[in-house]
Amino acid sequence: MVNISKLIIGSILSEPESASIACELVSSEMFEDIDRLIFAKIEELTEQGSRLDLYVLGTALKKDLAPYGGATYLAETTLNISSASRLKEYCLILKQEHIKKQYFNFFSEGAQLCTNGVEAQRIIDFAQAGADNLMSLSSTSSEGFLHISQLTEKAITKAEERCLAAKEGRAIGVPTGIRALNRLLNGGFKPGTLNILAARPAMGKTAVMLHFAKCAAASGVPVCIYSLEMSDISLTDRMLMSIGNMDVDSYKNGDFTQWPELMEAQGVLNKLPIFIDSKAQVNLSYIHNHSRRMAQKGKCGLILIDYLQLADMSTGEKNRNREQEVAQASRRCKIIAKELNVPVVLLSQLSRSVEDSKNKIPQLSHLRESGAIEQDADIVAFLYRAAYYGVDSIETYDNGTISSAGIGELIIGKNRDGSVGAVLFQHNPSMTIISDYHSQ
Repeated sequence: MVNISKLIIGSILSEPESASIACELVSSEMFEDIDRLIFAKIEELTEQGSRLDLYVLGTALKKDLAPYGGATYLAETTLNISSASRLKEYCLILKQEHIKKQYFNFFSEGAQLCTNGVEAQRIIDFAQAGADNLMSLSSTSSEGFLHISQLTEKAITKAEERCLAAKEGRAIGVPTGIRALNRLLNGGFKPGTLNILAARPAMGKTAVMLHFAKCAAASGVPVCIYSLEMSDISLTDRMLMSIGNMDVDSYKNGDFTQWPELMEAQGVLNKLPIFIDSKAQVNLSYIHNHSRRMAQKGKCGLILIDYLQLADMSTGEKNRNREQEVAQASRRCKIIAKELNVPVVLLSQLSRSVEDSKNKIPQLSHLRESGAIEQDADIVAFLYRAAYYGVDSIETYDNGTISSAGIGELIIGKNRDGSVGAVLFQHNPSMTIISDYHSQ
């Protein structure tokens, strides 16, 4: 049987400059026994930019190679190799074999958990985490380094697509449903971006999120909502109320009489590509795997998560504080956005320090528990309603001083690819209906 590991090592020793190719395609953990130590040393020398040949490798691994015949073992790997022309092929074969072993071990361990009477939730957590790792290992989408000429071609192609979309009246990104916000974000939420919507409790985060969802879906973008706080029925109630001008209080207390309007709202909502998952105990591995499957079905063009601090962030790792867990969770959301190439809107709580500030207007420093949220995010938007704090008026740039009644602000504190600033929107008392701000 051909030993692929030896063919790889022999190819590298025949043409040492090819080592970088192998190090990009495979890693030492894919090798076994002495070959693992040999390739680990090749990785080390390549990273250092050091000279690599049979003598250098044999000297560095003299003690480890002794039981295998010393430097002769290395020399034998080159006997049937005259060049590195097939090195890439050998590396891909080794990687496939390694993936097969990992899958076998994963399924074997899972079967053992099932037969050992382990509780179902632990098995589910194991399956989700394991599937995530295997998908990452199996991925071949990484392009590594690209020459600038390739990147300029891609950049110009995207610019042409934006111009064509603008000319045809199509949205450049996923529309938010608030025109001023679309303009500030240069067309809406962009694919592959992590967008944070942060506010204090009772400020209306979920209401704004549902407005984003409804408007995106109305434009033809399939929306996946992961609600860790409210039930799917509660979210649906809010969206039904947002379509027609209906009495929310009577709908909740049983005195409702506007059934024709409700049926009409149902008809509108039923046609929208909105999918809601309201499992209370959900971790980011579940959201990652579930949204990946939805994307494969063409049912995921925008992901909304309500909200970050309620996600199960346990990983089994010891000595981890809450800040580290939140940092890992926000990074995971960024990975989801980039992998699936869809916008992720992640709701987040703000710390109580907002309440201690003079004007109660949130800032980046108020993001709760982790500066990593700010670091990972492409967009950070704060939701603020002056009327909630008993402030009667708002100072605006274009319209002077206006009444704060029924007015909300979305304050863009970070915009990786554009400007920061604030936009106004109007809302009804229950915040079920949100619309563009129109000056009086």
